[in-house]
Amino acid sequence: MTTNNDMTTAGEGPPVLGTWNKVYLFLLVFQAMLLLGFYWFMRSFS
Repeated sequence: MTTNNDMTTAGEGPPVLGTWNKVYLFLLVFQAMLLLGFYWFMRSFS
C-alpha cells in the first residue's frame, strides 16, 4: 500500500500560473490595484 503524503492527488495538475507562489503574487497585486482604483475613484468623485 502506498500513501501520498503531499496535499495533491494523482490527477491534479499545477495551478493556472504554474506555481502557487505566482498565483498568490497575482492575487496580491490584483487586490492592491483594486484598492488603489477604488481610492482614486473616491478621491475623484468626492
